[in-house]
Amino acid sequence: MESTLVKAIMESGIETLLIAVCVNVFTAAVKIPIKKLSKKLNAKAQINRFITLLPLLLSFGFTTLYMSLFIKAGKLFEEEFIILWLSSSSLSLALYAIFEKFFGGKIAETTKEEMKSAQEIIEMVAKRVAEALPPVSETVLQSAHEDTETNPKQASVEKGKIILRGGL
Repeated sequence: MESTLVKAIMESGIETLLIAVCVNVFTAAVKIPIKKLSKKLNAKAQINRFITLLPLLLSFGFTTLYMSLFIKAGKLFEEEFIILWLSSSSLSLALYAIFEKFFGGKIAETTKEEMKSAQEIIEMVAKRVAEALPPVSETVLQSAHEDTETNPKQASVEKGKIILRGGL
């Protein structure tokens, strides 16, 4: 992965890296008030889903600013602009992922707690389902298999059990 990042920086230049770093800094700064607002409004899911678009939008803004200040303004929205915009936003997302992996300890702990809780719930549900279901004998499975081979749309009655096989 490092070679891909280094290759992208070498091909696109240092401006891609600078725009990506600026996008990460401003994304972090803008994200905090948005999260606080979503907590106040009790609309976390509706508001927080737009946070994922911030790097793309901020990268577009910073690329536009860079191109208008340092490159001819007439080159806006041409191939060079689009390449710089998309490469800087991609690099920004990659840097964000790397940063969160190494320095996002609080988020990782919360995720681990949630995963442990979810695992306990799944195990409890699986145990209750296993207790509630009667054991299936091998003869019932075999007769169901034979029945579906002969006529898959027909219901069969074997030893007091009804096995339905439907189709469209």
